[in-house]
Amino acid sequence: MRFFHLPEINPENDQEYLFDEQESLLTALSELEDEYLLGKVSKEDYKQQKLLLNRKYLQQKTLAAKNPLD
Repeated sequence: MRFFHLPEINPENDQEYLFDEQESLLTALSELEDEYLLGKVSKEDYKQQKLLLNRKYLQQKTLAAKNPLD
């Protein structure tokens, strides 16, 4: 039996991972806004979650900017 070792992925340096993470965060922000507008989320919860998701998104954007594809 042969074993193959996959290269370790450092999420902070993997552009595809960073892009996927950013996309997921934008989707979550959109869904949060929809749920707030439908009355499923309180204003306080909306503000807290939006702030958290925005921070995570900006962190991912910063990591991507520090590690360009070049």
